[in-house]
Amino acid sequence: ETSDIMIIEYSEAGAGLGMCADHAYCHKVPLYLIAKRGSKISTTVNSVAEKIIFYDEISDITAEFKKLISSIFENNFNALIQAFAVISSSTTIC
Repeated sequence: ETSDIMIIEYSEAGAGLGMCADHAYCHKVPLYLIAKRGSKISTTVNSVAEKIIFYDEISDITAEFKKLISSIFENNFNALIQAFAVISSSTTIC
């Protein structure tokens, strides 16, 4: 409830990811999805996402991700550390 955003890696759908998307929606937390190009995004999750960023290689999202984070946090690194959450079972983002 106190997060500024929720970011979900959605290359592989799962009930838990849908529940997280619903939680963000119910608490008015903007939801952003990242997913491998060609991934099937459920219509429900798609309808509550602010934006979906597709990629071939995880490095493809760097520029888009930097713009997103900069616009939300305006270089406030402490807020970023407190609010940033990536939910993923298969992808690591460093």
